[in-house]
Amino acid sequence: MENKKGMGIVIVLLGIIIVALAAGFIFLFMQMNTETPEAEIVYRDPALTEMDIRAVSLTNAVTTNLYQSPGGTRHVVRVDVGIGINDTDSAAADYFIANMMDREIAIMDRITNILRRTTRDELSTQDGMDLLADRILPTLQDLFDTRMIVRIYLGNMIVQ
Repeated sequence: MENKKGMGIVIVLLGIIIVALAAGFIFLFMQMNTETPEAEIVYRDPALTEMDIRAVSLTNAVTTNLYQSPGGTRHVVRVDVGIGINDTDSAAADYFIANMMDREIAIMDRITNILRRTTRDELSTQDGMDLLADRILPTLQDLFDTRMIVRIYLGNMIVQ
């Protein structure tokens, strides 16, 4: 009788250990598969002056909803966007700008996606527009796989 009772306790303890190990492995696996967002590096060539940069405006302003925090109010943003191109090699800049404007819809889509993940509070800070430009710049550099895009200009921002 004592052996059966002792054997039952051992089985229960082994069951608890197995469940704890399984839970630990699941937790570890979930942590390993969780992507941590890396800070995006904003590339700006310090040797460039404003005279070396050609500003190109998108034909239309970008208008979209902002991220709505839980329980928050829905807001809409409209912003004019300009893209600064390295103009130290004018022929290369002309060629790049022609190709870039053919992909204006893709540019607007990327900017819209960034704005949809941005809150009104983030935009209303003193550095809000600079932070937004710093989010847009590496996205467009990656879209075109180039560092010819060196600045993002934001103007006439309206948030409702």
